[in-house]
Amino acid sequence: MAVVCAALCIDTCATAQSLNNESVTSQRVVLKPERDYLAAVGVAGSPLTRGIRVDIVLQNGNRLDEQQVTDIQPGRNKNTFRTFGVKSSKGKRQKVRANTVARIIIDGNPFDVLLDSESRDSVLLDNVRRDGIVARRLRATGNRLWEGAGDDQQTKAVDEYKKDYFARVETMFSDRQFLLHETKFFLFATDMPNEQAGDFIANLDRMYVELCRLFGITSETNIWRGKCMVVAFIDKESFLRFETEVMKNPQNQTAQGLCHSFPDGKVVIACYRGSNPAFFGNLLVHETTHGFLHLYRSNVRIPSWLNEGLAEWVANLVVPESKTVPNRQRQAIPRIQASNTMGGMFDIKGNIEPWQYGLASGVAQFLIDTNPQAYGGLFTLIKEGASWQEAVQELYGITPAELAASYGRTVGIPELTP
Repeated sequence: MAVVCAALCIDTCATAQSLNNESVTSQRVVLKPERDYLAAVGVAGSPLTRGIRVDIVLQNGNRLDEQQVTDIQPGRNKNTFRTFGVKSSKGKRQKVRANTVARIIIDGNPFDVLLDSESRDSVLLDNVRRDGIVARRLRATGNRLWEGAGDDQQTKAVDEYKKDYFARVETMFSDRQFLLHETKFFLFATDMPNEQAGDFIANLDRMYVELCRLFGITSETNIWRGKCMVVAFIDKESFLRFETEVMKNPQNQTAQGLCHSFPDGKVVIACYRGSNPAFFGNLLVHETTHGFLHLYRSNVRIPSWLNEGLAEWVANLVVPESKTVPNRQRQAIPRIQASNTMGGMFDIKGNIEPWQYGLASGVAQFLIDTNPQAYGGLFTLIKEGASWQEAVQELYGITPAELAASYGRTVGIPELTP
């Protein structure tokens, strides 16, 4: 059975508190829980030593493949390093600053290069060891890490999407022209003209970059099962017919967009443009973020307040011309002022209430402003088996009650309770 996330079909027009629209940048700092997975550097038994051959992925996306390590300059602390020398297969030698590197691939295994905040030097994170430990932890709770797929499997998944969804809508809606736009990570099937579809597709590509940056994923990584399938109609009636006949989901008559997430990793976004392009652009990014979170790390579900908060935050970042997110934030403030409480948002097992979307995005912005890398780490720890309460305590050093009060102070409600 698919998990369906619906976008709120609300388009208001008031002003709101501003959000920080700056991208999260700079070398990712190693988080406290990640220190358990650090590898030794430059010593006997270390994966990174003189003489080995490596492939290097730089933070700017460029690569240095088939390099032999010639020397390593250690950092101030144990198992830290600053630079390392390499020699290409053609004999070209160069020095590489560790803080310009995102990942080093050694014997086919990926090691992330992170910043040690204490020494300001770099450390090496062993992803294979980490995945092994996390996989055993998740199996004990009936969950699992998503497994990587080979090129043949990815191609097969894309072909399935084209057959099951694009070919199907072409047949169903033969009265109009449907086009399939394909990017590196998305399949975008639509009856919209090219000049309209282009902006929405560009938004999705930027959303992917921003989420990868937030979670410390290299930009070349494909998180999707093949690609993400988006079916975008111009009108509501066609969207509802598609939902009923193809997705077997006739109940959501008021939604403008839905994210269908399946246990096998398939993600299908269905939506319609309507009369407000900015609102639709925001909605499309919001819904697709749910699909991204479904496939991030493991099949562990993220609590609704965190899931919706992230979706709102990145939608506002990518589509700032839409005032949807700040409007919802503004509208939530009187509710929490009147009750001095967040309405139990943290403890809701299903979806949070519509008015709490503005509250969830406000809390998301507060956590990002406090520590953006810790915010990305919250999702990672939860996906690796921690409770959200444990993750917040580990990364921010506060309890749920302290989180509510701290956020409350930023909006003039110092005694706010969960």
